[in-house]
Amino acid sequence: MPRVSVVIPAYKSKRFIGEAVDSVLRQTVVDYEVIVVDDGCPEGTGRFVAETYGDRVTVIEQENGGPAVARNTGIQRSTGEWVAFLDSDDHWQPQKLEVQLETARRIPSTDSSARAITSLKAGVTLSANVMAARDGSLLMFSWRTTSERRP
Repeated sequence: MPRVSVVIPAYKSKRFIGEAVDSVLRQTVVDYEVIVVDDGCPEGTGRFVAETYGDRVTVIEQENGGPAVARNTGIQRSTGEWVAFLDSDDHWQPQKLEVQLETARRIPSTDSSARAITSLKAGVTLSANVMAARDGSLLMFSWRTTSERRP
């Protein structure tokens, strides 16, 4: 299981998605997976990413549903302990994930992160960890669902 799943929703972004993906591949932390969700791109962004990056990037193609739906699709397919979002027209500095993971390790949960456990329905629980910056922006989060089998 990778430490971080990087989810990149993409729509009409073929001309600049390479910079986003390259910025992930240049990270100083290498324990990650990259998931690009082609959200119905008419110009073939998913095909371009698959041909350019091969098995270094997982490409999911779906009908256009908007960025929130694309992010949710990426989360559903992710396998990492943490999930990080990157917009297709943005890029990261090489130490972004390293700094965030170190921050999550160093700072007590009451200072920069939160944990929530919620019952979704009978026997199913969602456990979430959220790391946010002091300005309130979301940095990374992880989530897991568990099911209890009742006799």
